[in-house]
Amino acid sequence: MLRKIKILAELKKRNETLKALREKKAGFDTRESDLEKALNEAESEQDINTVQQEIDDLGKEIAEADVDKKIDAEQAEVDKLNAELETITEPKPADPAPADPKPKDERGAIMNFNKRGIFYTLDMQQRSAVLADEEVKTFLTRAREMKGQTRGVNNVDVTIPQVFLDIIRPNLPTLSKLYSLVNVKKVKGTARKNVAGTYPEGVWTEMCASLNELEISFNQVEVDGFKVGGFLVIDNAILEDSDEALASEILTALSAAIAKALDRAILFGTGKRMPTGIATRLAQTSQPSDWGAKAPTWTDLHTTHVLKWDGSEQTGATFFAALYGKLTAARSDYATGNLTWIMNKKTHQAIISKAIALDSSAAVVSTVNGTMPVIGGNIIELELVADNDIIGGYFELYALAEREGGVFASSDIPKFFDDQTAYKGTARYDGKPVFGEAFVIVNIANTNPTTTSTFPGDSANVKLVSLSALTIGSTPVTLFPPFDANVLNYHCKVTAHANKITATALTTGATVSIKNGSTAVTSGSNATFTAGENILTVEVTNGNATKRTYTVVVDDATA
Repeated sequence: MLRKIKILAELKKRNETLKALREKKAGFDTRESDLEKALNEAESEQDINTVQQEIDDLGKEIAEADVDKKIDAEQAEVDKLNAELETITEPKPADPAPADPKPKDERGAIMNFNKRGIFYTLDMQQRSAVLADEEVKTFLTRAREMKGQTRGVNNVDVTIPQVFLDIIRPNLPTLSKLYSLVNVKKVKGTARKNVAGTYPEGVWTEMCASLNELEISFNQVEVDGFKVGGFLVIDNAILEDSDEALASEILTALSAAIAKALDRAILFGTGKRMPTGIATRLAQTSQPSDWGAKAPTWTDLHTTHVLKWDGSEQTGATFFAALYGKLTAARSDYATGNLTWIMNKKTHQAIISKAIALDSSAAVVSTVNGTMPVIGGNIIELELVADNDIIGGYFELYALAEREGGVFASSDIPKFFDDQTAYKGTARYDGKPVFGEAFVIVNIANTNPTTTSTFPGDSANVKLVSLSALTIGSTPVTLFPPFDANVLNYHCKVTAHANKITATALTTGATVSIKNGSTAVTSGSNATFTAGENILTVEVTNGNATKRTYTVVVDDATA
């Protein structure tokens, strides 16, 4: 009994320490979130540099505090004490027999669907432990409180409990086909990942002789943290149901959304507010402006690693010999793992048909059983890859940075239904191929491989594709209505045929395209109008943000 009292006292002390550490971590997360918002809102180079310095300072503070390690250590002690307490605590009575299943009503159908969610990959004891976590309790309570709200709740966003993210991560490989193949690194803020170049070869010598010094160079790949997510809709019936049902629905929805976005980004990410994809890197024809000074040497791979040939009439050994010659462009100098080849189902079936032959018993067989003949490597089907394209190589040389923390809140977007409530959920990632030479993309039908993909348009963040200014004329004429970034249609009158057109994007990185009718005009240069009405269009694009077009009807009243 005395030992039990001592353990309970120690547990109380440890739990208080654990609570304080988690509050400190939550404080860091809040500051990170605030800085991220500040960075998104910064417009001038000076503002961006100021925020970036604050981010770097916070990163140092987080590293020095080492809260995560302390939380893990403290939690380990708590678990140890709880385990000891169980050995001296009277055993609990057996669980009662399960009640008869409820009739299959609409609500029951929802529950049956949820039990296929990833929360149920945990056993009952693990699920109970998760639901008993104070952070999880708070999170689920706040999720229910958001029910029916019809306005944004930016000031009361709830951080997704770390334990939820810890459940999502190991389940991502079951939902994402590429997550388990790449090199995932958890980071805080902007991080620099050290990567060795070609490993040196050891030097043979006498048994007692001096060792030779081996030379090894390290490169750095800088990764940031871009937000991926959106809003999701949860049935109010689930909000009113058990914690298990709500937790399962949230976890499953977040996991599926993140997995789909990651797969597309790993292959085709543009590098603008998202990871840089493998196909994107291979298609580059010049060194990107943000290529790090300590990154591996950039090389032009768009002719050596983006390949095509006509294999339509070839079969068997002839086909696979030619394919082998193309796929070997993926160099293994920097890799220790296996090859992987990504293609859609149609391409996979075409590969299988090329390998069909008759065995000794005259039965039709194919040598393709989920692996690529001759060169080897697993084949993975992913429908977002274009027909006849094969993207592959050594995926361990793709660095995926996974930032800690995620946010779940009532959506700013007014999408609310009679029996549903909308929420938003986000996570943060960045990534890029460390060595582009380790990958290749080949088209087997002699057409140029597809190196881009259409991402869901970002229509929520209109400032990314907005103008900060639009003027016509060296001495600007009056626009009707007066210019406003959120007003897209204007009318004006000019008294000269030639007029200087200036259109300035609100956000750094946006591209502005101006046309006078069908004639392209460079911002800052003249557009030549004709008497009467002229249509001037200004299109603003920025990564996967939904493009915005400003239109000005210009009345040329020149005599």
